[in-house]
Amino acid sequence: MELKQVHKLYQGKPPVHVLRGVDLAVFPGELVGIVGVSGSGKSTLLNILGLLDGPTQGRVYIQGRDSTELVGDDAAAVRSSQLGFVFQYSCLLAEFTLWENLIIPIHLAGRRPSCDELARARRLLQDLGLGDLAKRKPSEASGGERQRAALARALVGRPKALLADEPTGSLDEGNSHLLFSLLRASVEKESMGAVAATHDVELARQYCHRLLRLSGGKLTSIR
Repeated sequence: MELKQVHKLYQGKPPVHVLRGVDLAVFPGELVGIVGVSGSGKSTLLNILGLLDGPTQGRVYIQGRDSTELVGDDAAAVRSSQLGFVFQYSCLLAEFTLWENLIIPIHLAGRRPSCDELARARRLLQDLGLGDLAKRKPSEASGGERQRAALARALVGRPKALLADEPTGSLDEGNSHLLFSLLRASVEKESMGAVAATHDVELARQYCHRLLRLSGGKLTSIR
């Protein structure tokens, strides 16, 4: 993933210039942490990287392809095939089991899961300590277990890049460390590029390969 001179301006009275010429390149096998105070633009940055929003100015590249102008079905196709997402809350579908939540995105892409994808989903549940919980619904799992299931769901489709927006914001300290540890291990094992936005500087410092601060619309390195 790459951003080149990205600006984001929200019109209003007064206008809010959230991003001011942001450059960012994320490489395979690298977990990049983005820290900053609430309202600094971390979610905006991730939304632009994830093609959920467009920049006011600048370019967005996914796997070397200029994706800046992609919207609608074209943007959705790139998200489905190239990107994985983990949010502050797991966003699991309450009426389905954890196993079914992993498989549903494949059905939504318009096809049946392959044998390889089913095996991968089972392996991810095992690797993330959820093998015995596959048949439980989200309401029957803890917050940490639900977030791990959300990480597994993001990884099933073998994304080239993963975006995590405050993935530990609803977790206690122990589960926060566990999730970031699993996230880093997954990034390295799968050779993905990943960006995690978090308010917890020390957590990010411990697990991210590179740490950046977003302030005043600019990214600066703090490690």
